[in-house]
Amino acid sequence: MRPLVLFDVADTLIYKTGLFDTIADCLADEGLQREPSEIRRLHAELRERTTFPEKPGSDFYEIFNRRLLESLEIPATEKLARNIFLACKALPWTAFEDTGALTDLNARMGIVSNWDNGLVSMLARYFSIPFDPVVVSGIEGVAKPDTAIFHAALERSRSSGTAKFHVGDSPVFDMEPAAAAGLTPVLIDRFGLYPDFTGRRITSLTLLGKILRG
Repeated sequence: MRPLVLFDVADTLIYKTGLFDTIADCLADEGLQREPSEIRRLHAELRERTTFPEKPGSDFYEIFNRRLLESLEIPATEKLARNIFLACKALPWTAFEDTGALTDLNARMGIVSNWDNGLVSMLARYFSIPFDPVVVSGIEGVAKPDTAIFHAALERSRSSGTAKFHVGDSPVFDMEPAAAAGLTPVLIDRFGLYPDFTGRRITSLTLLGKILRG
């Protein structure tokens, strides 16, 4: 029987093109120099400590950006936080190159994501894979890391008796609640942000098939 694999979406299957370069450029416009790799690392650390609303809007992201600036030891002005939000909002989403490996997986695939109700149509633009179920926080009214969103996905998957996995990029929002809900969590860590993670960890989705095969 094929295993069930539930995927996170943002920074697991798709990403904002040039996000950290764009933030670095916004800082450079103010005469502030920071490496995109440093911004990526601190952004990930901040995300793991942040409680996200079910439908985050501009106010939330501007507060997040101010906290990111503080992490970078930069004066967290409202203007700079707003400029970063506007510059990043305009960036397109792109599928990671290694998502091509999903077409060769002998698995049933679904989605558990903190996103709004536009996610289904967005997935259709990037993937021909028939994801089922697709469970989205903006529709469910519950967001990761609440285990209820994982339980909802498992109930709709009707997959009793099969091995069940969850693949995501966040220890806090993906790995911990997925394990608590009874799934086998797999961390996708393309940029080496979590080298000390002790669970199943891969640096590319091309390595996922080996884990599913045991």
